Formats: sequence, C-alpha cells, structure tokens
Amino acid sequence: MLRVGVKSDKGKVRQRNEDSYCACEHLFAVADGLGGHLAGEVASKLAIDQLVDALSGKQCDAKQLEELFQQANEKIYQLASVNPQYQGMGTTLTAAQIWRDQILLGHVGDSRAYLYRAGELTQLTHDHSLTAELYRKGELSEEEAECHPQRHILTKALGVSSQLDVDTSMVRFADRDILLLCTDGLHGKISKEEIAEFLQKLTDPQETAEKLVHAALEAGGQDNITVLIVLNAADEFVDHEFSLELDEILEQYQQPLGVC
Repeated sequence: MLRVGVKSDKGKVRQRNEDSYCACEHLFAVADGLGGHLAGEVASKLAIDQLVDALSGKQCDAKQLEELFQQANEKIYQLASVNPQYQGMGTTLTAAQIWRDQILLGHVGDSRAYLYRAGELTQLTHDHSLTAELYRKGELSEEEAECHPQRHILTKALGVSSQLDVDTSMVRFADRDILLLCTDGLHGKISKEEIAEFLQKLTDPQETAEKLVHAALEAGGQDNITVLIVLNAADEFVDHEFSLELDEILEQYQQPLGVC
C-alpha cells in the first residue's frame, strides 16, 4: 500500500506558484516552470497534463515514458514559438511510476527524486544545471556548486529546444522505502542531511511534506516549493525472510534503463 503526502507553496518572494504536480494512482511527478509572465505556470501544467492524460491507470516502460517527455517538450516548444508572451518558457519534470516494488523514473532539469531506505538518503537524479555539470567534471566542489551565483542556470529543460535528452532509470521500491520528489525550492534551502532527518521521523507523509515546506519557508522561501512523498507501507503479513531473499535476487538483475 502506498501512502502519499504532498504540499506546494509559492514561497515568500514569488507572486505565483509556477510549480505543478500530480499524485494519482501509480503516477507521481513534479514540475518547476520557468519563463516570463504566466509562462512557467503554463509550461509546468502542460508537462504534468501530458503524463496524466497518457498514463492514468496505465503502466509504461522506459521508452514510452521518454516518448511522453518528448511529446510534452514538443507541445511546450511549439506553443512558445507561436505565442510571444510564452517565448522562452520551459519546465523541469521529474516523474515516477510505481508498480509493485519497482519505480520507473523519468527526469529533466533540477527538480529531484530521492530514495530513503534504512536510514540512508540517496539522490536518484542528476541535476541538469550549469553548476552541477561543473561539479561532475571536478571543476567545482560540492560546497562551491551549492553557493554558486549561476546554480539556477539549467542545461536541460522541457520546451526550450526542439531536441531533448531524457534520463530514465529503474529502482527497487522495498517495504518502508520512502520516495521524495521535490523542486529546487526545497533542496536549494534544505540540505540532504536535514531532509534525511525529517524522513527518519516520518509517521505521516502528509505531515512530513508540510514540515519540509515549512522548513524551506523558514530558510528564506525565495522560490516556489513543492514536496511529494510516497511511503511504501509495510505489509505486516509478509514473510520477511522470504522478502529479503527475493530482494537479493532482484538486485542481481536490476539494471539501469538510462542515465540517472
């Protein structure tokens, strides 16, 4: 059984909330819009609507998920091309489809997916930003990348180009695992260690989502903030010894579907 919590806030500085999200059945996603007046809001909503319309109640594979990202990219790009008020708009998109004990991830931009398991928080996605690229090349330290004045410059986003590379991957979602999707309004203000502390104390996903947003607001809240938490609630009737053996078997055959 999946237990879900979600909270989105425009923050203390922005006039509107240009983040969009979905949390329906097996599909979970966050999108952080960028652009001029209303444009970011339009772009993020288009991206989320594309996923919801295509995947409500349906399972897809990595190739199909990538195609949906491409279709959303084309819609946003074309709309911006013919409407001057939308020129330059785009959006991040981080999406997760959960079926049984597997998470299929699709990702573009600097929103993030994290997995919390047995006291350890792992970032499942790479930020597509200028400073993240420099960090991965060894040209910036992690601390320098986090504080760099150009850390918000994206190297990938939906809608800004007719071509789009999408990161996809598959990860196991075990009992008591927690999936966290968030926009940079959270991870830009709250450290990975602080996020892990909140998830360690999680009893109710909705309450924890609200606490994380509140913490980001207290830390400044200069950006829109969206937090989506999915808890894989343990089945008390599971034979845990058998479950552990199955986990070990699955890990042997678990292969990434793309760059993540």
